Amino acid sequence: MNKINKQKTEGMLRTVSVIILSFIAALILGSVFILILGKDPIETYRQLIFSPFTNMGNFGAVIRNMIPLTIVAVGVSFAGKCGLSNLGGDGQFLMGALAMIIVSTTVGKYLGSFSIIAGMVLGIVFGAVCGGIAGFFKAKFKVSEIITTLMINYIVQYFIAWLDHGPMLKAGSSTPQTESVAEYERIPRIFAGTTFSYAIFIALICVILYWIVMEKSLFGYKIKALGGSVKAAAYGGIRSDSYYLKVMAISGAFAGFAGVVEVCSFAYCVQDGISNDYGFNGLMVALLGFYSPWGMVLAAFFFSLLTAGGNVMQVTSAVPTTLVDMLRGLMILFILFGLSGKAKKKLRKFQFGAKREKEKAAQAESEVA
Repeated sequence: MNKINKQKTEGMLRTVSVIILSFIAALILGSVFILILGKDPIETYRQLIFSPFTNMGNFGAVIRNMIPLTIVAVGVSFAGKCGLSNLGGDGQFLMGALAMIIVSTTVGKYLGSFSIIAGMVLGIVFGAVCGGIAGFFKAKFKVSEIITTLMINYIVQYFIAWLDHGPMLKAGSSTPQTESVAEYERIPRIFAGTTFSYAIFIALICVILYWIVMEKSLFGYKIKALGGSVKAAAYGGIRSDSYYLKVMAISGAFAGFAGVVEVCSFAYCVQDGISNDYGFNGLMVALLGFYSPWGMVLAAFFFSLLTAGGNVMQVTSAVPTTLVDMLRGLMILFILFGLSGKAKKKLRKFQFGAKREKEKAAQAESEVA
């Protein structure tokens, strides 16, 4: 048992080391880009990393971006633990946002404050249907869920754009957007004048729910068994086709729920760009957090920190926010390489060689003595 715990600790330390080294390597390469622009890398990175902590408004922007990222990442992690990839988070997110607007503009005035609950339920259903379609095709026809979810993204995005420009266009609006949700359907802010809202607790509840399901339930155990080996799971009586459909529906449900939370917390309507790439970034958050509950929270906070800091950096240092996207991409690339089988093999070979050199040196010293 002690040996197993020791191996887990070593694995965790190795992973943390890879993440830290990847971040440093990304900053170094990013410095080259900053120098080409004729800017000071140290001042640029100071604005990028530390400016979100200078006032509550900037910090509220970090929490504001962290909320949808965390909820979407929870859904992606359900799929990831099952060996699936949900790249349809943006479309599922949009369908959830649309669901809240439908409830608000139809039965909202009759339900009052309860309309937000109805919107959440409908948003979960809409997101689950989007995710479930990909799961169905994966289970029944072995169609890659990556392709299916990506295609559904395009369908939903153009469908929402059509609604924004036509049937659901806000009366008298010169920009494509729907009607706004009522005041009683909005999640209040914790600090006035900031975007720091009580929705952060909703995101944390989603993380806790994910931990309970994955670590304390038979359903979670079967999901992890499928993710580990489909053949071994089948030998144990776990049918992959049934779980693929369920897991993809659950994954989509969380993304749809994130869309509802976004509308009720910040956007208050559905308009172009509301998804803000939360689906794709939520996928990266889940990967960077290694599908771990609190790893996802830290990764979401880090991504949001870079986003909020990047906006300040662009104003103060005149360095475009594309630097943030580049740093994210470099980090993920370095982490994937650092944790790849080939890199681990080279590291073990290096460690073994170093150990042999130490043994030879010790042997030589003893012979001399």
